[in-house]
Amino acid sequence: MLTGYCNRCGACCVRTIRKKVYACENLIRYKPVGEENATACAVHGMRYEGMPIRLVAEDGDSVPERCVPDYPQDGEKLLPTCSYKV
Repeated sequence: MLTGYCNRCGACCVRTIRKKVYACENLIRYKPVGEENATACAVHGMRYEGMPIRLVAEDGDSVPERCVPDYPQDGEKLLPTCSYKV
């Protein structure tokens, strides 16, 4: 059973693909990703499971992805910066 709350660290909206770091194009950053209350989602109220999004790297490269608004999913490993606890 999971307990806790989303601390808005934003780490679940960032992926490393082929050794390059990509972040969701809808991620608003207030502080470095991983810190508490570091980010917000520009389309938070419109998200749905599987919503098409783009992940964008600093160099502008992008890859298509699907939004998973209800992090963590069953069986998913918790990110170290996540405030949820098992």
